[in-house]
Amino acid sequence: MRKLTFELEFITPAFIGNAQQQAELRPASFVGPLRWWWRVILATYLNNSEEIFKYEAELFGSQEKTAKIMVRTKGHVSTVDILKDRREPIYMLGMGAKGRTCIPSGSKFYLEVIYREVSEQLVRSLVNLAINFSGIGYRARKGFGNMKSKQESLSLRLLSRDYWSEILSKDKIFKDIPKNGSGFNDLPNLNNLRVLRYQRAFDNWEDAIRFLGNLYRKVRLRDSRTYEYKTGIAQYIRSNPIPKSLELKNYVFGLPIMYQSKSLEKRQQNNKPVRPQAQLNWSTQRRQENEERGDRRRGSPFIFLVKEDGFYVLAFMCRFLPEGANFLLQTKGKYWDILGTRRPGRENLPYSEEKFRRDFEDAVSRLKSVGFVEVKV
Repeated sequence: MRKLTFELEFITPAFIGNAQQQAELRPASFVGPLRWWWRVILATYLNNSEEIFKYEAELFGSQEKTAKIMVRTKGHVSTVDILKDRREPIYMLGMGAKGRTCIPSGSKFYLEVIYREVSEQLVRSLVNLAINFSGIGYRARKGFGNMKSKQESLSLRLLSRDYWSEILSKDKIFKDIPKNGSGFNDLPNLNNLRVLRYQRAFDNWEDAIRFLGNLYRKVRLRDSRTYEYKTGIAQYIRSNPIPKSLELKNYVFGLPIMYQSKSLEKRQQNNKPVRPQAQLNWSTQRRQENEERGDRRRGSPFIFLVKEDGFYVLAFMCRFLPEGANFLLQTKGKYWDILGTRRPGRENLPYSEEKFRRDFEDAVSRLKSVGFVEVKV
């Protein structure tokens, strides 16, 4: 067994922790990004999920195999509630962080990586890839839980297929992976990756996240409302037919999306406000017939990163929803029950991978319109 030690620092607060949503350093929080990036690399060359998961188990283990790589965290970090007594919301954070503590920006700690049989260069490159181009914890794809390494600076070559072809060729365990493979486009991989950059330095994480939030709002909104709300959701909430002009665009930044109408707000007997809410999600005919309720969230193929020199967006044009999926629009909340009026019914809206590719390109164009520049790796 050999060991590598990385001295790390959080650039932005990290919402990682236990089941009670209290922040703490946990090795599992770092294993996730390592496994995710290893799948990205494997999907760059291999063309089916069975092969990908076989090689993933070769490195990270399974019920039948012992892992060749393990991680430990060392160091003491403090925890804070950054939302306590805060009046101004943090746009990139959303509503799910309420009541959670986090590990603050500037916290330093050590990540120990114990490995066997595989090459040091592969392990070091994989760890640096995960450190530099991942967030960890809640809202990791929206700029939170971003890190930097004291030993290694950020390098875009870690996102290069040619770089990883060389790394794999020198490793005795993984050298047989075909380097001329076309990859598996159903999953994120280096072939379907595009990188955008917004160059600007900030004095602190709050200024950076606030600025990024303003850019993100401009990308998502049209005349202070999202594309969906402006072109059809507002009619649906009012129990009117959904117009054919409805534009679904922002789903490429992840599902579900919640909408609400402030103009239709009513007061309950306890004087608490209640607003009509609608949720855009996805489903399949099979799921609806079986009334499956599992987690239907879909992570965004756009990953926002906060770094010392500005922002990066990693955009993966891979399959977004499974075959046979549709969008599902439905109401949420008690608004209609309180008013005693009929609740709008569930609506299935068409989805296709062709539509996703168009909307993906549109999202890239919108990011460029607010100042992001596409860079080569």
